[in-house]
Amino acid sequence: MTETLRALTDVGYQLLSEIAADKPSLLREDDSAHLKEEMNKRRQHLPDPETPLFTAGRLAQPQHSLQALAENATKGPGSDHEHAAYLWHALPTVTAADMSDPRVLASINCFQLQGQYVETRWSLSKLARSEDPKAIARYVSSHWLGHDKESNTAARLWWLYEFSRRAADYSEHPIDFLLRELAGHVNFYHRMLAHSYLMASDRIRATVIDVSLSNGLLRRSNTVETNHMLRALNRKAGAISLDVLSDDELRQRVEGVMPPKADASHHPPP
Repeated sequence: MTETLRALTDVGYQLLSEIAADKPSLLREDDSAHLKEEMNKRRQHLPDPETPLFTAGRLAQPQHSLQALAENATKGPGSDHEHAAYLWHALPTVTAADMSDPRVLASINCFQLQGQYVETRWSLSKLARSEDPKAIARYVSSHWLGHDKESNTAARLWWLYEFSRRAADYSEHPIDFLLRELAGHVNFYHRMLAHSYLMASDRIRATVIDVSLSNGLLRRSNTVETNHMLRALNRKAGAISLDVLSDDELRQRVEGVMPPKADASHHPPP
């Protein structure tokens, strides 16, 4: 049975960060026992060696073991939509604030998913195969310890599903379709993440995604065109002023900044 999911304390997270800098291989292992042992060794040198490394019951037991993710990691990035749905449903008690907290995310990556999933998921990265100690440390810090929704393993999966779920309330498409499209076209999704005013509104985000699908822009994964569209929409208005528009007016604003349509073969199914 999987252990109760707890967040790291500030001290625990700091020790983990130190290990990531000088012994990153411990985070990349399949078994977290060696990692916990190293954390406890380092804790003995602190002014207060009894300082807890984990919070007491802040987060609940996962609904089901995250071991299944480790077993399916070899499916690769093409199955990120499946992994995102599995992780989101496995953690029914976590909040958006939790999944933006690097202490919570590090707990999930290092002691729930462990190296079995995280390492396998990013194994194609140049940094994963690097022999440069600094490059390896950056690789581990990015995928295990940070809170970036593009690179932190647990964060990117959970938020992929969460944003798809929220957008589905205002979208022409169901959640599973939106999730598959965003997971499969991260050049578009990651550019959207960079525009906080869009991501602050589920309704605006859903409209941008729907129109981009209809236009063919999302599936072209054209970073230059996507950035141009998002910047143009940013010049139109911010999230608050866009959100007061009617559905038709909002859609017209978004359509007005789209590049010419792609070939019809790129259009999503109805």
